[in-house]
Amino acid sequence: SRYQRRVRDTMSGRSVRETGWTWRTVRTPLPTEGGYDCVICIGNSFAHLPDFAGDGSLHKLAISNFHKMLKPGGILIIDHRNYDHIIKHGSLPNSSSKLYYQGDRIHGIKTSVLTVDGKASMVTLDYEIDITGFTVGGHENTRTKEDGTVIPVSQFRLSYFPTSSPTLRTC
Repeated sequence: SRYQRRVRDTMSGRSVRETGWTWRTVRTPLPTEGGYDCVICIGNSFAHLPDFAGDGSLHKLAISNFHKMLKPGGILIIDHRNYDHIIKHGSLPNSSSKLYYQGDRIHGIKTSVLTVDGKASMVTLDYEIDITGFTVGGHENTRTKEDGTVIPVSQFRLSYFPTSSPTLRTC
């Protein structure tokens, strides 16, 4: 099959099917063979779906297709950042406590919100992570921690198309 399904045995004789689905195929729901009990969209992946039209139409289509894949009474779970807070305040909620990213390797996260015609259209997070113990090439950036320790850091950027709670509720 085009969608490369895998079935895993789980407790109580239930099985979990993993289905790979790319955003390029969002316009067509996957064949369901009777439907799923639950569809889970994890890892903040929903926010990577572009909203080029600016009206949320592709997000609404994706959610509609998720619902078509469910059995009656099935559950849709979308793991999603708190974009309402990010858009309102211009920062991650409780970013100092590393709400989304646990561990001591995150050195810093800077948040940017791009607005177009007064509407948030993209959220960008710039990360600095401690790469102590990793060889990454010869030109590493360094930062000084609060205790005075100098650490090598790597920087990367992730951008998302934010979907607010009211938009998700209207789908």
